[in-house]
Amino acid sequence: FFDGDGLMRQLRFSENGSVHYRSRYVRTPKYLAERHANKPQMRTPTTQRPGGVLANIGRLPASEANTHAMVHAGKLWAVYEGGVPYSLDPDTLETHGVDLFEGVLKRSATFSGHPHPDPITGEIFNFGVAMGAGGINLRAYRIDPAGRMTHLGALPLPYISFLHDFGLSERWMCFPVPPMRGHALGMMLGLQTVFDSIEWLED
Repeated sequence: FFDGDGLMRQLRFSENGSVHYRSRYVRTPKYLAERHANKPQMRTPTTQRPGGVLANIGRLPASEANTHAMVHAGKLWAVYEGGVPYSLDPDTLETHGVDLFEGVLKRSATFSGHPHPDPITGEIFNFGVAMGAGGINLRAYRIDPAGRMTHLGALPLPYISFLHDFGLSERWMCFPVPPMRGHALGMMLGLQTVFDSIEWLED
């Protein structure tokens, strides 16, 4: 369900009433490798890489850039829960590559597939999760109307959770942390997929 590659679709309406359609897959390393081999090559959130435990140990799921299209400041990105955004040409839909917003985003971090615009200021707000020596942190971001990103700060999380979305008000970003804990050890040892490693905390 979550393993499909990102596909951008475009409809253009001309002044004479004609309609033009274009679609392009986002050229992620996963897409290119699997297109070349014509079979699965990489680990995804719900599917292991072919080859058993040894082929999956220590490998993070590949980015599929498949959750949402973010259009802002005349630019286009494919955004995905488990990775950083990919920049695309808004006219041709050709993939430029990973966009780290001049280093504000870390390559190992994530950038949610559900950014929210502020209709008053014209800014975009979003978040991601980063793991480091200090533990698991939720990182909040703001993109100004010109497309420049600012890191607003980080908050420690009690456990690896499936943070899906957030609420945006005039003053706050509100994050519900569901009682779903991921077990990183089983996933990193190649024993489980990301989704198989998630446990529902009944208490």
